[in-house]
Amino acid sequence: ELLLPNTCTPCNIENHVLGWSGDASNSTFLFEIFLKKVGGLFDFIIDDGGHIPLKQFKTWKILFYYALKPNGIFMMVDIETSYWNSPYASLYGVPIMNAGLFSKKNNIIEIFKQLTDGVN
Repeated sequence: ELLLPNTCTPCNIENHVLGWSGDASNSTFLFEIFLKKVGGLFDFIIDDGGHIPLKQFKTWKILFYYALKPNGIFMMVDIETSYWNSPYASLYGVPIMNAGLFSKKNNIIEIFKQLTDGVN
């Protein structure tokens, strides 16, 4: 696991690999800081950002459409919170809404399933 200090934006991890630290669900951070500096059009994006379904959706919506090359690969990790099945679930002190059986159609897994159904 790679941990980036908050002061490192961007961090040069390896040759041609940069890591960024910021709130990926914050559209101002993504558009004004991240995309303005790097320009987007990545071949591959690994999103290890927010673990909360709503934050994951916001991040995906921006990075997938504005930062990924056509035919690029977008990988999102830590999507298991969409399966958590408690109305009182929280992570890092933040309540997890739209997860498990309590909101089956609005968690990130169900959104991706709907997109897949639409393509096929």
